[in-house]
Amino acid sequence: MMKQIFLGTLLAAAACSAQAECRITENGINGIRLGQSVAQIKAAHLKAGFSTESDAEGAEYTVITFPSKLDVAVFADGGTPKSPITYLSTASPECRTTAGVHPQMKIAEAAKRYGGLKRIEMVEIEARQFARFRKTPAALQFRIDYSGIFPDAGKTDPPLYTRRYEKNGKIDSIEVVKP
Repeated sequence: MMKQIFLGTLLAAAACSAQAECRITENGINGIRLGQSVAQIKAAHLKAGFSTESDAEGAEYTVITFPSKLDVAVFADGGTPKSPITYLSTASPECRTTAGVHPQMKIAEAAKRYGGLKRIEMVEIEARQFARFRKTPAALQFRIDYSGIFPDAGKTDPPLYTRRYEKNGKIDSIEVVKP
């Protein structure tokens, strides 16, 4: 009997720690996968909160807030609750890639884990900046905290590229996109 109680306690503890872990893979974040719909996620995560927001260009997306307070933003092509999700993003530092990279990690540390920095790109939308590493998985994008140093900024229109960044530059969020 004692053996069964111990085994039950061990299994319950393992289940709790698995729920507290937030993984970022090439297919999704925290169990939310590309291709799922917001309606499917609502049905599977009854305790999660859902809100609709708009980005700088007016595109609507859904923010899912889990009871552990971590957020995942999702965008679905088609704009209906049943449309397939094509983009996921999180700025929650609790979420980690299989290499251990997470939001708020210094760019230099992330570069060590992904084979070095290839480049930093500034795109036109809000002058967002993304770090590209030599061994970045195809579906992952690492948005940084505007710490890229672009000598031609203001002289040339984006996209702009550099390999330089401020010493304390960090990853702001990690995105999973359909490649």
